[in-house]
Amino acid sequence: MAQSLEGGPPARAFHESAVVEDKMFVWGGGTSLDGPYRSRLDLFSVNILTEEWSSHKAHVRSPETPPPCWDAAATCTGNTIYTHGGRTSWSPFRVSDELYKLMVEEMRWRRVTTRRTKPAGRHGAAMCSVDGKVLLMGGSTGIGQHSNELFEFDPQTSCWFPVTHTGNQQLVCGSNSNNSLLYPVPVYPPINSSFPSTLHIAAPSLLPGFVSLVITLLHLISSTINL
Repeated sequence: MAQSLEGGPPARAFHESAVVEDKMFVWGGGTSLDGPYRSRLDLFSVNILTEEWSSHKAHVRSPETPPPCWDAAATCTGNTIYTHGGRTSWSPFRVSDELYKLMVEEMRWRRVTTRRTKPAGRHGAAMCSVDGKVLLMGGSTGIGQHSNELFEFDPQTSCWFPVTHTGNQQLVCGSNSNNSLLYPVPVYPPINSSFPSTLHIAAPSLLPGFVSLVITLLHLISSTINL
């Protein structure tokens, strides 16, 4: 059940969010307003069209809900939001390795029981969805330990799969107005050796051909007038 919330949720950072239809859902994150850095356990949504905030009761602490945490990864596929990982303790360092889903139509969280080897616990990872699959990339698995792993989760089979790519390509996770995307772009050798990670994205330009066509047409018009 949603309750109207004027002014929006309490201040926070490193929270999770995902957009389903005309609503953005926000949950988790942390705050230091009341002493030591603390993670939050709450769930809110804002109607993008009316800019009205609501508070939801779906986020009640239970084994089926994500733990209070911050810096987790999140995405959605259809009307289901998925979230993975997150930091559950500042000191000592603790991260979650669980995957949860929020079924928006029912406003109910569920812990996803997965098969095969699941990704190690992490925070700060990137997550997106492609063709109904959920992709998880990178993140920090420990203090000063950053990962470049890429995993795919199939909701139909509840299985995680490690994703590998070969050749001179780098996978880039992004989105447009309709879908989340994961696509390869070529990585060329750096121009300057002092910048070893320079990424160049080559795209053919139509401008030279267009200019040449315009010049040709102008010559034809000029010749016709002179005749």
